[in-house]
Amino acid sequence: MHEQLQWILLVLGNMALISIAVAAFARMARGETGAAVSMLLGAVPIAGVVFFPEALTGLLHDFAGTFLGPNDADTATPSPPQPKHDPDPAAVNIPWGTIVSGAGLLLTLAAVVALLYFLHRHHQRRVKDQLRRTELETRHDQVLNDYAAFVTDILAVLDRPALADITVAETVRLIHALDAARDARTNPGADYRAAVTELEIAWKAADRHARKQGTDLLPAPERRAVKQARLLLTTALDEDGNSHERQLAYRRAMRLIEDIIDVPKEAVAELANTTRLSLPPHETPQTVTLTKTKDHR
Repeated sequence: MHEQLQWILLVLGNMALISIAVAAFARMARGETGAAVSMLLGAVPIAGVVFFPEALTGLLHDFAGTFLGPNDADTATPSPPQPKHDPDPAAVNIPWGTIVSGAGLLLTLAAVVALLYFLHRHHQRRVKDQLRRTELETRHDQVLNDYAAFVTDILAVLDRPALADITVAETVRLIHALDAARDARTNPGADYRAAVTELEIAWKAADRHARKQGTDLLPAPERRAVKQARLLLTTALDEDGNSHERQLAYRRAMRLIEDIIDVPKEAVAELANTTRLSLPPHETPQTVTLTKTKDHR
């Protein structure tokens, strides 16, 4: 009876230990360290039953004898001693209980070690994936911030008009890259890394081209108009200047450039917000809308 009870306890105990180990390390992988430690501490009594089944079966036997009374085997008249026989030298005593206990222990340890290794690798992959994602988002945001700084600065637009001109090949490529990176950021199936890399390349190419060209591609009269408009806008942005003069300078500047350069609406809005001037009634040409902006300068 004892051996049967020990066998049942061994099987059930091993199954319980494996289940607890799986649940504990799953929680540990999710960062719930306290819950995982509590579960492992709770498994200690079960481990005691698995590794020392004789102690529990003995307690159960004593408990049954105390409350239920001695069983027939305990009260039976001892039989007379039987003559001893020499053991058969060919017979082999196999300690099946010890073998099963050892095998169960080894299987449990192997399962725990394998699970721990798997969860550790899984956690490392998650951490690396998160770091890579954060790095990509930081790179993406940097380009968005640089581009936002341009389209909200009307003086920068006058210095680099090609970067606001959607007929320029480099600018068209940049606009497409902005849209692709925005979509890839929210689409789990998209290649976000490739989209961000293309955006960085497109931004550098467009910005470099616009800085190199400046206003040189404009006819001489238009270059003079842009230069004059820039001086007028400097006056309009002077917060210490006369309000009437500032507004007059603003209106004259916008009239000079409205047919020459497509001024982004973000730059016009920022200028109006900075100078607190009333916008003129005419509408400015529309350009690409940003997906993300930085703090206005």
